Amino acid sequence: WARSNGGCAYAALSSDRGDQWSPFQRLCPTPMANGPATIKRIPGTRRLAMLHNDRSEVPFGHPHFQWRTPLAVSVSDDEGATWQAHKPVIADNSHNYCYYSMCFFNDRCLVTTYESAETPRDDGTVARNNLRSLRAVVVANNWWQDA
Repeated sequence: WARSNGGCAYAALSSDRGDQWSPFQRLCPTPMANGPATIKRIPGTRRLAMLHNDRSEVPFGHPHFQWRTPLAVSVSDDEGATWQAHKPVIADNSHNYCYYSMCFFNDRCLVTTYESAETPRDDGTVARNNLRSLRAVVVANNWWQDA
């Protein structure tokens, strides 16, 4: 999978260990900012979980569309051919969430993400400075199952 600034992530497939690749196709459960998605298989299942920034509430092209918030998850039960919006992992829109990861262990999953800090500008607007702190969230593995 690859990120893009076109409001969606894209994916290409290879059946020969990377010698040849299919054309890129849209991989869009919801509109997303130009941030990398993280995709992992939920242990003991065929379900894929994808962390991404859900921008469905902001029109593409709006200056805030590229904010990386909220941190959401979508799931796929057909090897990534289609995705369904699932739940927000972090619904707070006051920060950006970047470079997230999932680590499954026993019956839990550790989700980590860099979280932004806001810096006021002279013109009264706010700049979001990414990579200011690391945030961790622990969820039960069955949390990913409720679609």
